[in-house]
Amino acid sequence: MEAVMRDSDRNLQRKAIIEDYIQAYNNLDPEKMLVHLHDEIVYTNSFLDSVDIHTHGKSAFKSQAESIIRDFIVRRMTIVGWTFSSTKVAIDIEYDVILNSADEIILEEQYVDLTGFIEFWFRGEKIAYINSFV
Repeated sequence: MEAVMRDSDRNLQRKAIIEDYIQAYNNLDPEKMLVHLHDEIVYTNSFLDSVDIHTHGKSAFKSQAESIIRDFIVRRMTIVGWTFSSTKVAIDIEYDVILNSADEIILEEQYVDLTGFIEFWFRGEKIAYINSFV
């Protein structure tokens, strides 16, 4: 019974950490996204079954996060499902964004709605690996 409580407590702690990370992501706030990341964070993003972003370390993660902020007017990730295991937490997401147009001729905002999932691996109380699929 005691081991189950510890797993439950760990899952609640990890859920809170991930919710903080997603809130910072939605607020376009790279500094707050870094709070719960391990110094050696590995981040991979796959779009349409192809890896399009891969970073290693907090500095690289921050640079990547800051560089893409200008591409968004709004980005909103909504968690619609949770899966907990002893080694990782996976979330199902709905992802809604309004993109800035890079082309001055195209003045319309571009709306994008996607679904996907993100896997988070932890090292202690820090997120050590994020694998995102949309």
